[in-house]
Amino acid sequence: MERFAAKTMERRLVDAVVADYRAASISEALKAALSFLEIMTLRPAELSGEHAEAALRAGVSAQARKDAATVATVFNIVTRYASALDFAMPSASEFDRSAAMLLKRGYAS
Repeated sequence: MERFAAKTMERRLVDAVVADYRAASISEALKAALSFLEIMTLRPAELSGEHAEAALRAGVSAQARKDAATVATVFNIVTRYASALDFAMPSASEFDRSAAMLLKRGYAS
């Protein structure tokens, strides 16, 4: 995922977000979105309406929250299947090509 982010953000900032998004120099809205996604991914039983409301209060639109949750869900499913079935990891250049394609075309079929 970070390879995708690095196509549109400074690598230094991407690395800071990966290390600790709470301390990174990013907007409060992005921190709130990442917090929502973290709970959704790592502790889904804890996710509540309050988490969704906190993201809205921080400036994340309802549509952006929905889009982020949708993309995270797809990545989570793919990651879990890949781990369970021991898929080979793409090379760095394959990740870069995929990132460039997604940024150009989006997730549309």
